[in-house]
Amino acid sequence: MFMLVVALAFVTAVTSANGQSAKSRASVPFDFIVGSATLPSGDYNVASITSSKCVVRIDRDSSNESALRMTTPASGNSQKAKVVFHRYGQRYFLAEVWSGAGEQGRQLTKSQQERAIEKENAQIARHGGPAATYERVEVVAALR
Repeated sequence: MFMLVVALAFVTAVTSANGQSAKSRASVPFDFIVGSATLPSGDYNVASITSSKCVVRIDRDSSNESALRMTTPASGNSQKAKVVFHRYGQRYFLAEVWSGAGEQGRQLTKSQQERAIEKENAQIARHGGPAATYERVEVVAALR
């Protein structure tokens, strides 16, 4: 864990020095989870902070609340900038970031909490019970 924090700090410092960042802005109308952080609803800036786009930073405009998350390429391309959430019941998890203009998006690695919900839903479904409602929610973003 310590090494991950050190690596992310190094990546952030290198990116800040290079000034390379594709940013988009989204107004998220609900609280959501990124990794182990729960962020409140509001206006957020989303930016790739490495030249390889493997790490994204989510910053809230009106406060110092932010989160970093590792990403992998998402399948497909999108003509519009957007952020995609996975909703289980009343919990929203940031899942994908798309900058638009036909570019490939980035899929965030799932948090431990989201993986636990998926596992629990699978077990419930095997036993014929009602699982937590799953929905894919898209919020349009503006490229900055």
